Amino acid sequence: MSPAKLTTPTNLLLASLSQKDYVNILSVSKLVELNSGEILGEPGQEIKYVYFPINCYISLQKYIDKNSSMEIGIIGPKGFYGINYVLGVKITLLRAVVEASGTALSISSKLFLKMCEKNATLKLKLLNYAYVRMSQLSQTTGCNRFHVLDARLCRWILMVQDCLQSSEFYFTHECLSRKLGVRRAGISKAAAILQKNKLITYNKGRIRILDRSKLEDLACSCYQLNKETYNKIIG
Repeated sequence: MSPAKLTTPTNLLLASLSQKDYVNILSVSKLVELNSGEILGEPGQEIKYVYFPINCYISLQKYIDKNSSMEIGIIGPKGFYGINYVLGVKITLLRAVVEASGTALSISSKLFLKMCEKNATLKLKLLNYAYVRMSQLSQTTGCNRFHVLDARLCRWILMVQDCLQSSEFYFTHECLSRKLGVRRAGISKAAAILQKNKLITYNKGRIRILDRSKLEDLACSCYQLNKETYNKIIG
């Protein structure tokens, strides 16, 4: 595997490591293109590679039944996919799908596991991230149950923009309904509210952010709480 040659931007979780650990990770990583719709893992499978997104978005999904699934988390430049290896488990519980194309750093899962076993400082940092992920997942569970849809949609749009660093991206009504666990009619109503208030435009699946500041004001408290947890634990 050729070592990754990377200039800014980079994965922010890796950037929070010591310079030595960061360089070591880069030396065994490969810079890869992840394509929208690409499946990185299925429940019960042992994944072959760990991914540190740079400017793409990985959706973590839980199967509800044989025909449907719901997004319960996203992984962008502040995280990585393959957390089960840090916890000493080789198989994954969730379906992982690339929702927006972009670049990521890829490492063989076997090599990654060896690095964690030999480097206590690196492993501790990644365990801290595991704690953040568990906190975010529990927050999302409560959010989906108690917060109104338009506030949840604001939160989701902000999270995706944080991942992609773009004010414009494409998601159909059907895709959004799966992500937020509601019917398509609910997405239409929530998006119409945001458009009426001139926060976004949404046409034929293309979302364009017009006023991020107001989106943050209308988003449910989970968005800010998740950011604060990440900053407190990861730095």
